Amino acid sequence: MLNLHLPFRLASPKDGSAMADLLPDGATPAVIGPNTVVAEEEGRVVAAMSGHAVDESWQVDLFAVAPEHRVDLTPRLLAVADALASDEGLASVVFDDADDDVFRALLDQEGFRPTGRGGRLARVVIPQG
Repeated sequence: MLNLHLPFRLASPKDGSAMADLLPDGATPAVIGPNTVVAEEEGRVVAAMSGHAVDESWQVDLFAVAPEHRVDLTPRLLAVADALASDEGLASVVFDDADDDVFRALLDQEGFRPTGRGGRLARVVIPQG
């Protein structure tokens, strides 16, 4: 079972517009599901992530962090992705497309590597304490 620590919590339907504000085009996330997590600071959603199991991987569908929190929250949010994957017995975490250079560099620092399938990046799940 996922054990979240502040500033992270499970998202609720009321978080949809705040999550959309984090996205480059302002699009509303399609679904806030049971695996949607947000980070909140001073009442403001500053990060959001959602995904689901695909084969042996946890596929990240949504990953958005406010620019001023990218460096500090990205590794912590990726640890949450690892915990979600581990809870489902999955071996890796996968991003299909990381086209932003800054974000791609952060993923590289966190051990994500190209899989040879388009812009897909993956890493083996890092066990969470």
